[in-house]
Amino acid sequence: MPSLIVTVDAELSGLADGQGLWGKFEGREYGLQYLLGLFADSGAKATFFTDVYAKADPDLSHQQRACEAVVAAGHDLQLHTHPGPAFDPARTQLRAYSAVEQAAILRFGAERIREWCGYLPSMHRAGDWAASPATVTALAASGFTADFSACAWSRACGLPTQLLSGNGWQVCDGVLFCPATCIRNGLTGKLRRLDLHACSSRELDFVLASHCDPVVLVMHSFSFFLEHVRFGATSPANDGSAKFRALCDYARNGCGYDIVAAADFVRRQTQSAEREAWTAFPVTDLLTGASRLLHAAGRRLKIKFRSPRCCHPS
Repeated sequence: MPSLIVTVDAELSGLADGQGLWGKFEGREYGLQYLLGLFADSGAKATFFTDVYAKADPDLSHQQRACEAVVAAGHDLQLHTHPGPAFDPARTQLRAYSAVEQAAILRFGAERIREWCGYLPSMHRAGDWAASPATVTALAASGFTADFSACAWSRACGLPTQLLSGNGWQVCDGVLFCPATCIRNGLTGKLRRLDLHACSSRELDFVLASHCDPVVLVMHSFSFFLEHVRFGATSPANDGSAKFRALCDYARNGCGYDIVAAADFVRRQTQSAEREAWTAFPVTDLLTGASRLLHAAGRRLKIKFRSPRCCHPS
C-alpha cells in the first residue's frame, strides 16, 4: 500500500507575536490549533517539523507550547532547523555552517525537544530546504535516522544530486532521505513541490493517480492564516480545508494510499530489505499543467485587489 505523508513546517517565520505558529485573526486562530482540528476531522496523522531555535522569550515559549500541543494531539514531532537566533544571526540557514557546526545545531535542537517533550527526535528537515552535503555527515554523526530536507524545486537545497533527481526515498551514509514530492508542469517544464496551497486540486490528484510512493505533502503552520489575511478566504470552504479533506478522501478511497506519519513510514522502510524506491518526476498532462497556471494567476489577482490586512493578533 503506497503512503501519503502529510508534513507541516511549524515555525515563527519572522511574524510578530507568535503569529507564524498561532495565526490569530479576527477573533479566530488559523495556525497550529486550526491544523490539529483539521487533521482530527480528516483522520490524518501528520508530521510537524518544528523550529526550536528561538533565543529567548516570548519566542521560545511559543515554540515550546507548539511542541507540547503537537505531542498532546498524538502527532509526530520532529526537528526543523532555523538556527540563526540561537547560533549566529548572520547565518540563518543550516548550509552556512560546517559539518561539525551542523552536528552541534542538530544535537542542540534534539535536546531542546527532549527537555520539553521527553523524547529525542530522529528526523529532520532544514529550514528553507537549505541542507548541504555537510548535512549528510552531520545527521549521521548526530544519530538521526531520516531526513526530509531534499527538494528539487528549491534553489537553496544543496544536497547531493542523487537525492534531488526524483521522488521516493533512498539511503545515503546510513540515513534515509525522503524528498518533498515534486511534479513537472507539462506546459512549462517547471518543477513544483507538492504544496497544499500552491498546487491546484488537479495537480494534487494527478500525483496521487501517478502512484508515487511515498507522496510527501508540504504545509506550513502559517499557511491557513495567510489564506485569510492575504487571499481573503472567508471560511473553511475556500481556505484550503475542503481541498485537504478531498485530498485525503481521494488518496484513501480513490488511490489506495495509507496516510501515515513520517516516523511510521521510516520505521517500515528500515525494517525492509530494500535500500531505495525511486521514480522520475511525474509530468502533467496539458490540462493539469494549465490548471497550475490558472491557480497561480488567481492567487496573484487576489493579492493585487485585496486591501492591506494586519498580521497582528486581533
